[in-house]
Amino acid sequence: MTTTRKCSVCGKQITEGYVFDGTDCFCSKECATAFFDNDEGCVEILIDEGDRLVWNDALPTPPHYKVNIGCADTNDFHYCDTWQKVLDWLNSKVFATIKGQRDIDAYNEQHKLSQISILIFNPKEYYQNRKPYVESVQKCDAIMRRCQCVEKSPKRNRLFRDFSLTYDYANYLWYMHPEVWQGEI
Repeated sequence: MTTTRKCSVCGKQITEGYVFDGTDCFCSKECATAFFDNDEGCVEILIDEGDRLVWNDALPTPPHYKVNIGCADTNDFHYCDTWQKVLDWLNSKVFATIKGQRDIDAYNEQHKLSQISILIFNPKEYYQNRKPYVESVQKCDAIMRRCQCVEKSPKRNRLFRDFSLTYDYANYLWYMHPEVWQGEI
């Protein structure tokens, strides 16, 4: 299936084009130049480096986002399936106008205690990683309930060891794929 996305500058539906940092797509070099305040030299450098602004014959699936402002409360994580929805949500929550990553960086410089955090992830990989994470957390809960019913014994020691290993595995998954976390641990 071909992925169709909108050019971030002119809004044209495209199936191929330049992709900047995996998020913004441009139908042409001219639109990419317009995105970078008509700085043609900047676009040339980014294209030559080949890391951040790359031509794609088939556009990648757009990333999804989880947005957090200033705390780890799971109610403050907000899921967005487009960059525009991220910006709309942020503008509804902060007393500033956020138009893009530059504005987010400027906001974070001014608000050290309530910074905007954005996790970017591929939905397919997210669900593949989320399942073992949730299963590990559920297993931790089950083991701890069993530990509470067993008196001190070698069996209880084994349960605590199993709990520790399972907990470490869940934390490893969270460390490797931070977007899977929803506040369970």
